[in-house]
Amino acid sequence: MTGTGTGTGFGHALGLSRALTGLPVAPLVERYGELATAQHELGLGHLGELLVPPGGRLRVLDGVFVVEGPGRRRHVGAAVLRGPVAARGGPATAGLVERLAEIQERDPAALRRILLYQLVQLLHDDPRGNRPETAAALGIDPAEAAALAQAAAGRARLDASGRAAAEGLEDAWAQGRIRAAALCAAALPPAGGDRLLTDRLIGIAARVRDTDALLEEARAREDAGDREGAAARYGRAARLAWDCPRAVRGLVRTHTPSHGRLTAALAPTGAVELRHLPTAEDEPPGASEAAGVGGLSGASWRVVRLTRGEPLTVPLTEVPGDPADGPVTDPHAPLTREVRYVALPRGTATAGGAAAGSAAAAGVGPDAARASGSRTPARVRVGAPADEAAGEVGEVGEVGPLVSAVLLVAPEVGELVLADGRARIEASWLRPAGAVGVEVTVTGPDGRTVPHGPVIPGFTAAAPATAARAASGNPRPGRTAATAPAAHGSGDAGADPVAPGAHPGGGGSEGVRVGGLAAGPYAVRVRARYAGARGDVSSVGVERDVTVHAWPEAVVGLGARARDSGGLRLHWTGGAGADVRIVQWPGAAPAEGTELAADALPPALPWVDASGAADPPPGTLATVSAVAVLGERALAGPSTAVEAPQPVVGLAAHRTTAGRARITFDWPEDAGRVVVATAPAAGGRSGEPSEHPVVRAVFLREGLELPVGPGAVRITAYAAPRSSLATVAAPFGDAGQVLLPADVAIAYQVLPGQRRMLRRGPSVLRVTLLAPGGDPGAGLPDFVLVAGAAGGTARPHRAAEGTELCRVTGSELAAAGTVEREIAPHPPAAGPYAVRGFLLGGRAASVRLDEPSLTSLVVR
Repeated sequence: MTGTGTGTGFGHALGLSRALTGLPVAPLVERYGELATAQHELGLGHLGELLVPPGGRLRVLDGVFVVEGPGRRRHVGAAVLRGPVAARGGPATAGLVERLAEIQERDPAALRRILLYQLVQLLHDDPRGNRPETAAALGIDPAEAAALAQAAAGRARLDASGRAAAEGLEDAWAQGRIRAAALCAAALPPAGGDRLLTDRLIGIAARVRDTDALLEEARAREDAGDREGAAARYGRAARLAWDCPRAVRGLVRTHTPSHGRLTAALAPTGAVELRHLPTAEDEPPGASEAAGVGGLSGASWRVVRLTRGEPLTVPLTEVPGDPADGPVTDPHAPLTREVRYVALPRGTATAGGAAAGSAAAAGVGPDAARASGSRTPARVRVGAPADEAAGEVGEVGEVGPLVSAVLLVAPEVGELVLADGRARIEASWLRPAGAVGVEVTVTGPDGRTVPHGPVIPGFTAAAPATAARAASGNPRPGRTAATAPAAHGSGDAGADPVAPGAHPGGGGSEGVRVGGLAAGPYAVRVRARYAGARGDVSSVGVERDVTVHAWPEAVVGLGARARDSGGLRLHWTGGAGADVRIVQWPGAAPAEGTELAADALPPALPWVDASGAADPPPGTLATVSAVAVLGERALAGPSTAVEAPQPVVGLAAHRTTAGRARITFDWPEDAGRVVVATAPAAGGRSGEPSEHPVVRAVFLREGLELPVGPGAVRITAYAAPRSSLATVAAPFGDAGQVLLPADVAIAYQVLPGQRRMLRRGPSVLRVTLLAPGGDPGAGLPDFVLVAGAAGGTARPHRAAEGTELCRVTGSELAAAGTVEREIAPHPPAAGPYAVRGFLLGGRAASVRLDEPSLTSLVVR
């Protein structure tokens, strides 16, 4: 069509009464929906807006022209589309312009059909009606506006369903969906002067007649028991109209499997995955490698979906993909419906043959017909009788279909996890998309159904590693048991909901908890429940086994006390029949009653024996926990804090004055404080136990002197505990301890001699034993009185620095308490001289010498 004159297409017979004949009722362009989508994304009211430059106008009655000024019009062909139109639109319109150019090259009349179809729809939709000014507002040249408006007024209006049929007709025809094409044709008004649509409707009607004839023959053969003959005719009918439910269902009933089978598996998302599984006889050694996939190399297959309960008048749905190339996925399988899939061999007698014939009638050659989307060369005449069409189909070879088993589109729950605990089972799963609930069945060792609590939203089964069991894959056949629907609600053990888990498009994690169970094997089956058109529909279900094991009795109390012999004594209650271990957790201790795996426990503390005797190493500050263990399972018990302070070495005590003693020791490392405790020694009669905290800085600066009383005292020093909540271990043996004997003192006096007549007698030494604490004990030292050297004027500081004047033995003091002795003059006839007493031997270091005033220690 050159567009140089009228009368060649549908622009003849112009006039007011017959303004224009043959306006297209349908665009008759494959993939028209994609064109319309791209157009709307660019904001175009019709595709003509893309063709016209600013200020230009559009003519469509006798070809597609762009009017750019008086006497200046340009025919829009493929070259103009790829040239000025593409340059003006830029990258945003490049894809759409190239698609229009390809359409124009295949069929020069197609672009004008599209424009006329769109303009007529816009005129019909305009509230002002089919008026010339409306056409002019759409960009139509004023010379054609009135004629186009009047022609549009005479064409039947299409409602929404009519427009969908008009725009989908060509796709249905080109794809061989004859039943769908027939439904589209039935929804259209009469073609009128649209000759191309008339030809298309004739071709569709012919194909429908041929298909129906084959179906009648097939039904007759099937009724007569000739399954092979019926299958052959059903197969030919399916090749003529693969979307015909009667043909495909009949083929499924009568065919004999010869190329394996089609498997259908349901994914958690609800999609169905299809695979071809060849039979052993169809798969010779090396055939898979040579054939590519399943031995189907060289064949082309179309997969259609059958839905149980679907009316026979509803065309079948094709699933994109070819099982010869690998797995095929149906992402739109109808939820809650039973489906079956059939792979049909593609034949040469497709709708493309009729398409080519119709294109030839419109002036398009065979090459253009093939480019327009027909899959194979045309070999069947439009409207050919059924015998001729069937004969052509037979040339492909009698290849039977691949048929899957019936599949219920009800996805199973995902990630089923079962865990056992103390007398209970926990189960959790991910609910699939579209499911309104689940049904949970728990079957006990005796085959009876065990009641369970409500479903807990957000619940996740948790148990020790020895008990958790994850379930995945296809459900296995399970034992028969009654099923009780589970309602949503809070858990029977008061578990707090957690964040829902992820599931492909699903409703998140949920689960149940079943308590009060005896040990033994159990089976849990979970079915997803969906709302169907005729009531709820449940999936087949996923079933897994779990064993409830015996668990130990829990430890319910743990305490500690210091042992007299040193260390600690741990004591607990509960844990009967279990191995009770004392452990220290590397982090926070688990709550009491927490179920654990025995092999995940920290090792038992080596310084605690089975009876609870604990000898913690010096410097220990630990929180220890009791754990009851039985086989592979354990229960966390209570905890308590214990401490073993660093020992104090070099401890010594010396009495200073009556009732006081000086304490010395080596300050322990890393200790901020030291506690010095005093307590009466065994047999002591005075004093009460007391503790004296000592700070390092004060100790190093001033030392330590404490009141200890006169009796024997046991002094203990240890680093101060770091925790006020910990039980402190007692020191072992004499570590950090020293015994300070009772306060024993020996007092002496030098008394002047008594006068005898006119002269004074010799001086008298009085020695007295003082023991305020009671028994002075054995081993008292001797008392020695020594005169100073150098004429007796220098007072001695040690016993060896002078001359011994007299001695009182310890035994004498112990027996008498007080002993008096005369002091012989020394040296004879000498004047006054100084003396001093000393303690020698025995317990001289621990007996205090109570000296008088030094001025009184003179012998005259």
